[in-house]
Order: sequence, then C-alpha cells, then structure tokens
Amino acid sequence: MKMKYLFIFLSMSTLLLSQELIDQTFMNDSERVLWILLSIASLIALISSSYQFIKLKKEYSKVKERQNVIKDAQDKIISDMSENIYSVVQDVVSKEGLLSQKIEENPQDRDLVKVMDSEKKLYDMTGNLIEFLRLKSKKVEIVNNNFTFVNLLNDISGSLINDFKNSNVELIYDVDSDIPYILMGDTLNLGNILRNILEYSMYNKSRKTLMHVTKVNEFSLVKKLNFTITTDIKFDVDESLFNYNYNEETNQYEGLGLFIAKDLSLLMDGKLSVKNTKSKNVEFSLTIPFHSAKDTEKKYRRQLDKRLANKKVLVVDDNPDSALALEKIFLNFKYSVKVENRNEYLQNLYDFSMYDMVVIDERLFTTKALASLKESDCKVVSVENFFSSSTLNIDGLDVQHLNKPFTQERIYHILSEAYIPQEKKDLLDETKHASRTQKLKVNRGVFDSTPNVTLQRFSEFKGRELLLVEDNLINQKVIVSLLGKSGIGITIANNGEEAVEIVNSDKEFDLVLMDINMPLMDGYTASQIIRENPKFDMLPIISLSALTSTDEVRQMFNSGMNGYIAKPLKKEKLFSAFSMFMQKSEVVEETDEGIQEKVSYDGLDIEHGVEQIEGNTMLYKELLMEFKDAYGKSDEFLAELIEDHRYEQAKMLCLDLKGLSGSICAYDMNTLATEMHKQLLYKKYEFLPKFVQDYSVEIQKLNNSIALYTKDI
Repeated sequence: MKMKYLFIFLSMSTLLLSQELIDQTFMNDSERVLWILLSIASLIALISSSYQFIKLKKEYSKVKERQNVIKDAQDKIISDMSENIYSVVQDVVSKEGLLSQKIEENPQDRDLVKVMDSEKKLYDMTGNLIEFLRLKSKKVEIVNNNFTFVNLLNDISGSLINDFKNSNVELIYDVDSDIPYILMGDTLNLGNILRNILEYSMYNKSRKTLMHVTKVNEFSLVKKLNFTITTDIKFDVDESLFNYNYNEETNQYEGLGLFIAKDLSLLMDGKLSVKNTKSKNVEFSLTIPFHSAKDTEKKYRRQLDKRLANKKVLVVDDNPDSALALEKIFLNFKYSVKVENRNEYLQNLYDFSMYDMVVIDERLFTTKALASLKESDCKVVSVENFFSSSTLNIDGLDVQHLNKPFTQERIYHILSEAYIPQEKKDLLDETKHASRTQKLKVNRGVFDSTPNVTLQRFSEFKGRELLLVEDNLINQKVIVSLLGKSGIGITIANNGEEAVEIVNSDKEFDLVLMDINMPLMDGYTASQIIRENPKFDMLPIISLSALTSTDEVRQMFNSGMNGYIAKPLKKEKLFSAFSMFMQKSEVVEETDEGIQEKVSYDGLDIEHGVEQIEGNTMLYKELLMEFKDAYGKSDEFLAELIEDHRYEQAKMLCLDLKGLSGSICAYDMNTLATEMHKQLLYKKYEFLPKFVQDYSVEIQKLNNSIALYTKDI
C-alpha cells in the first residue's frame, strides 16, 4: 500500500512540475496541449506500472504461501509418523503374547485380528514413509518402457486382495476397446498411483468402485490415457483431499497414499484431480501420457478360435456398471449380447435355451433359474467377487467362475474352457520333453511356512545361484538384504527380456524367482521362452507376484513355472520353496548366533527400531538407507540456512528431523532437533551457531552408524 501512494505522489509531482515548466516557457497553445497530454500519459503509465508491480507482488506472496502450506503438510506428516508408529508398536507388543496360543484355538479371535491389523498398519505406514523419503530426496525416476496393460490391471487387483479379502467391496474395470494391448509408460509408478487411489476408496467403505479407462480425445501431439475412478463414497471434496491428515480421534493416517499419488502423477507429467459427481459421489480423474512405440498402436484383437465365434450371450448382473463392462467385452468379440437388469430378471422366467452362454451374478441364481438352466444346453458362468471367499457350486450344473474385476483376457479364458476341449498345457509334462529323464517338481498349491526361519538359516543354500527377476527396486533390495549373508549368489534382471538374455548366457542358475508384471517382457512370456530350450528343462522357475487368482495361477503353470509365492514375500515361504527346489549345501557353517555379543551403534537404538517394524530387519535397513540418502548431508544445508538468516526453512528442516529421527529410533538426533526447533520457534537466533556445530557432529555420527549397521546386517 505504501508503494502505491509513493507512485501516486511521484506522478502528481511530475505533473505539477510539468505545469510549472509550461508556464515558464514560451509555448503556443497547441504545444502546451501536447505537453499536458504527454504528462498525463506518463502519469497513467506510472500508475499502471505501480498496480502491475503490486499485483505481481501479491501473486508472489500467494505462491510463497502455497509453498509453505505444502512444506508444512510434509513436515506434519513426518512428525506425526514417529508418534503413531510408537503407539501402533505398543498395541502390537501388548497383544503378541496371546498370538501363539490363540491362533490354533480360534482363528477369528478379536485379539488376534487386532494384532494382525496392527502389524499390517505398521507395514503400510513404513512402506509409505520409505516412498515419501524417496520422493523427498528426488530418487523416484520415471522410466518408460513397453508393458502389457492387462498385467498391470491384474497386478493391482492381486495386491489389493491381501487388504480386502473376505470383504464386500466390489471393483469393476471398464476398459474401452481402443486401449492398446501394449502400452509404453512407467508401469511401476502408474500402478502405485492407481493402487493408492483404489485403497483409499476401499478403506473408506466404498462398496462399489468403478475404474473406467479411456483414451483422451483431444488435439495433442502427446497421447493420453484417462482413468476415472468413481466410488459410492458421498461427501464434499476438493483438492485438499490430497493433503495429508492425521486423525487424532481414530489414531489413523488419512490421505498419505493420495499425497504420494498426487506427487507421482506430477512426476509423470500427468494430472490427478478429485470432484463430486452430480449424485455427490467422490470421483477421481487421472490423466497420464503414454508414448508412441513399436506395437503401441496395435489394439488387442485376439483372433478368436472358430469354435468361439458367433455366440449369443445373456448378461444378468446386480451391478449395472459390471453388466455394461461385460457387454462391452462381449461386443468386442462380435457377440450378440442382451443385458437384463435385476428386477426384470427376477420377474420373468427366461428360456435360457435361446442363448449359447448365460452370465449371471452369483447372487441371482434363484431356484427357478437353476431349474431352467439345468434343462438348457447353454454354458453357465457365475460372476463372483474376487475379494469374497465364496464360490458357487451347484449339483448337476457345470458352472464356470468369473471374478470381478474381470478383463478381456480373463473372459477369453472362460470362453476357451467352455467351448474348447482342454488339452494338457503343462509345459513340464514328459510328453513335451521326451528327452527328459527326470521330471521336475511342480508345486501347484501354496507353499507351507517353515517354522523358526532366521536369516542365518538361508546359509543352508550357500553356493547356490539365484536369478531374481523383479522390476521394483525396493523389492530387489529387500530380497538381497534377506539373502545377503547366506552365501547365495544373486543375479538381478529388471524385466523378462533381461532374464531370458541372462539365462542364455554361460552362467548356470539353480532357481529363478520371476515377477509377472514387468516392462518390456512379462514373466509369462519370459518363462515360455526359457522353456522352449530343453537345456533349461530342469531349471525351477518360481513366480513371485501379487497375482493369485485362479486364471493367473493357471497361466503361470501353463507358461512353465513350477510354483508361486504371493507378495508380500514371507521368508518362511521362500525357505520352503528353496528347500523343495534347491539342493542344500553339504557343509553348512555353524554360526555363533546365540552367543554373539550385542553390537551397539552410536546414535541408533537398533533393537527398538527393528521391534517397531515387527522384527523386519530388511525393511528397517531400507528405511535407514533412504534416510541417509535424503538427509545425510543436511548439515551443510542447515549451516547455509542459518548463515543466510532463512530461519523459517531451518525450522522446517528441524521439524523433518524431529519426526524422522524418532521413526528410525535415532534418539540423540531427535533430542537435538527438538531443542534446535525450540530455539528457532522462540527466535533465540544467537544460540544457533553452536547448534549447527552439534548438528554436524550428530548427523555424521548417524551416517557412520547407518553405514556400519547396513554393512553388518
């Protein structure tokens, strides 16, 4: 405001001075008029400039304020994270003594359920903290490669089953027919974004969630995909939903997943937004570019077997969105499709013999419908919920099972099973490899959990060679940390293409751990290519994937795999798989694990830190390494902030360290950061130079301890 009046004062002074000059000079009337007009124009220009300056200053203030809000939100996240991790741990510890005796007596015991829920909440919280640190230290990179879109969808639903098994939530994928089968983009980060949005929807009791995938039809050199995720959650929303919030009443975090999803979408040059629909439902919209590449524009047009062509299908589903998604897929197969809603179906008794296939919601198999279906020759498909444990079995009626969320690939498998006589597809069958003298084992069930498995026990496989095929860097680090001191040789392939190349090299392997959803080449294709060479008939391939549906597991074995382990990885199941498929070392070095002296690490309470993550040393190690990468050189930054009198930024840094140091159990750093934050809060700036020196010593001590621990573990 002062600047505004200063400009006006100067302008008026200029005008008065101009008038005085006019009076004192010899000018005719026309020259005086011209001079006055020029003076007025100058006055207007000056006033306009002053307003523009003021406007720019206000805009700058708004931007600065917005940056501070974002920074405050980040700092509150980290600060709250430390306190809540401790409370969750106490909840787990207080109940874990009851776990062993009650797990056999009553699997539904509330105390047991609470312990399991607390453990899961702790793992989720730590995983989110690691991802947050990676974003903060700018370690998240966007890597665009070709990937199979349907594998991404299956991977997302497979990862959600661990959280929402036996629930009533219903997830529908509605994918437009012009979406290419092969896309080019960052499948890992895109999957993280979509998973976080869907988790938010389901955790907030959205019984029905629809994800509609379309191409963005706009004139642009960059092609884009849009993911519209519609929930049945009803409350007013705005962009603040992407801000992190800690609910003190429920002791739960709200929105950290969305906070991360928003940041990832920006890194991918995309846009994530939220709004209310006309019916007040919460709806997310994610627009992401995908890049042109060879085969990207080839739409998925599977060549139908002649035995699958020209079918007439009736679809009856309690969920209209699900019915329309089914109709779209069948129409893509050039089928004649009739969709019937629930009420009309229940009121009428259909002659099912008119149809080649009847696809019915599992809840709508009435007594009359069953009687009519048994009299007809049509194929019957029960539409069931992937997150429900129930499976419809009817005496006297052959029923195929289709789980939501379904994809075109899954429906094709249903059609094949219904109309094409099933041939033996096990690529490990002796008839397909006549030269084989010994058949390799196949474990079609879930691997048992070997009891009392420690990290040291993996040394029983010392000298064996493992090929790990995994595109997720965090998963790679966790497995390498798990087996780090076992003596097992580990080679890493980031995708199926690399895996095939490595297997065909001169190096020999005892076992392959194969992820499914990967860029460039998925795990199915890689396994099939490996099995084409009889040289690798006796090489075990174990799937390590979130994909666990019946169709997906069947496809794993059909591609030549010998077993599967569901993510998240459990060391007890991995040990069982190793025991089945890898020969143990003849001589196992005895360890003095039981009489080892307890090693102390200056500035770190390792025992409490590992305890906070339920004894998961690999996850704790990863958390420490991410902390070191993000803040290991923060003493230089802090000294610069204090020297430049940028005290607000210094205060934010102290808040960061206050929360994070508590999370990793670096209590000396936590005390120092807390005291320094107080000095900044009370503006006692004269004491800061001494704190900066102490901070430099403490962070170096912490760096050394982290380096030593991560090397020892």
